[in-house]
Amino acid sequence: MYIKGLSPTEIGAGFVPETDNFHKIEKLQQQLDDAKTIITLLKENIKLKEENVHVKEALRNYED
Repeated sequence: MYIKGLSPTEIGAGFVPETDNFHKIEKLQQQLDDAKTIITLLKENIKLKEENVHVKEALRNYED
């Protein structure tokens, strides 16, 4: 028996395309959400570092 896109091993292992693909999509969605969170945190980190540079410059100018 041959199902287009599936190997005999996948068929014999009880591969259920709809269920397995659903779980893959869920996992990918979670990874995408995690990536978005990481990007947001990195952007915030950059803003804080830029602000820190400005504070250091202001402090340096104040001390002079």
